[in-house]
Amino acid sequence: MDAHHVYSMSTRLIYSLQQRLWEYGGALEMASLVGDPRYSFLVLLPLSFLFSLGTGLRVLWAAAMADWLNLMLKWILKDHRPYWWVPEMGPVELPRLEQFPQTCETGPGSPSGHLMVTAATGYIVVDILCARLRLPRMSGSVFYIKLQKMVWLSFGILLLAVGLSRVYIATHFPHQCFLGLIAGLLVGKVVNSVHMVGWRSYIYLLGSGLILLASFSIFMLQADPLWSEALAIKWCSQRAWVHLDTTPLYTVMRDAGTLAGAGFGINTRASFWGHLATAVFGIITGSLLNQTIAIIPSANKIVFYAVGFVLNALYVYGLVKFWPGLGGMLIGGKKKAR
Repeated sequence: MDAHHVYSMSTRLIYSLQQRLWEYGGALEMASLVGDPRYSFLVLLPLSFLFSLGTGLRVLWAAAMADWLNLMLKWILKDHRPYWWVPEMGPVELPRLEQFPQTCETGPGSPSGHLMVTAATGYIVVDILCARLRLPRMSGSVFYIKLQKMVWLSFGILLLAVGLSRVYIATHFPHQCFLGLIAGLLVGKVVNSVHMVGWRSYIYLLGSGLILLASFSIFMLQADPLWSEALAIKWCSQRAWVHLDTTPLYTVMRDAGTLAGAGFGINTRASFWGHLATAVFGIITGSLLNQTIAIIPSANKIVFYAVGFVLNALYVYGLVKFWPGLGGMLIGGKKKAR
């Protein structure tokens, strides 16, 4: 079975889903938004520090590695997205697919970044959550086993909803979501097995540097590295739906920036109140970061990507250094004064 036949069959499946699930379109678009990789960085990451420093660091590395490896696979596989593949086929008899505000992503299609990053980071959080739910004398009990199964089942339903939503909005073919899911779970399992507390700053900075070096090397070696961006602009029904923060180069800046920020600010002595401050103020600053990226002028792409790197680095620096220190100082200081 050749690629054209797979794409054709998948296109008809997507069209059928759009026809049958139209009344649930709003919920599916919300599921796609929940699975956006940016929210693994901006919401799940600060919340994960509530469990422990180690959990937060593993989620940080899982998000950065899954996001970056996803990009590397996309550049290697050079797979298409449904919303541009169908019109590129010209007069071939294929159904016309509807587009949505989240449809017009600019990178190659496979594997799905939404599934890969969500699966990687979610696996770590669900695993630690199940461990924390295990109370003394409860391990092995029927209640705990059922509770654990419910947590994992909920995670599975979330991943299924994200995958279905990505297919529904015509930004991925089904096989791309499946590949992203498997790759993400593998990344999550590997990262979750590594003890990262105590890692020196140079490891984070080295990781950031390697991401930049490897990414730009592969970028320069490609004959036409911006081919997918050109197709997105050409076939997206609304030019306003094409955003620079979905481009491959912004992904590189986000991943390298987050590791650089952690490297400059890594702090292994945060208290509970410090982690609480990280969760609260991290989500607030993450929201501000998201809004700031959206209003940065995109006329000069070099400036856009450079600012993206700096803002993501500052955001993570706040998570690992500034907010834990501030929370511990303010609340810890009040307790001592009493």
